[in-house]
Amino acid sequence: MSGKIEEEALFFLKPDSVIRRGVGANVLKEILSDNYELLHPHILNVPREFYIEYHYSMHKGKFFFNWLINYVTASPVLVAVIKGDDVVAKLRDKLGNTMCERASPTSIRGKFGIFGGINVAHLSDSREAAEREVRTWTKHFLSKEEGKINVDDYINKYINFPHLDTKKYRELSVRLVKNEIEIKDAENSFKTMLMQETDLPESYVTNLVEVILENAKLGR
Repeated sequence: MSGKIEEEALFFLKPDSVIRRGVGANVLKEILSDNYELLHPHILNVPREFYIEYHYSMHKGKFFFNWLINYVTASPVLVAVIKGDDVVAKLRDKLGNTMCERASPTSIRGKFGIFGGINVAHLSDSREAAEREVRTWTKHFLSKEEGKINVDDYINKYINFPHLDTKKYRELSVRLVKNEIEIKDAENSFKTMLMQETDLPESYVTNLVEVILENAKLGR
């Protein structure tokens, strides 16, 4: 026997990698190159209440909770059920440390995560969580046609979309944490960079910039 266990888990691209179009496409391509399947892919504007009452309910009361909800609702997310051998353990290793500046430089978060918990993607963190999240998201969203997409088409559309070196975002975030740059100057720089990487409305970029600035405050 091979010892392989085929699993399903909940995966989604968070707003930073949806807004940064080329980043999101490259992440999806990298994941699919490992022979995982993305089932029922959707692009969704998920209500705050769903995250608060279901997906992130275990974090209620924690100091970062409001920030986290603002982060994941900054723009639409790209959500799917991911299927493959030992997908939870293997893909979490491929994603890297939750705090992206601590992640291996070759991991997805090490390459593309902006700073701190602005870390590209969500993946269920255990088999138990995977079962719960797949069940909940399928019930509320993934069983419906609204928002459904073709992942290959998405990758082909955005794989060559301009994207900047993530180090620029990370270095600017560190300067902000250390009070080496004025908040307004950092805000303008983040917005200018993000607008080069997206075709989404400016309002989503503004939302993400606010999340990045608040993230730096939490890191102080």
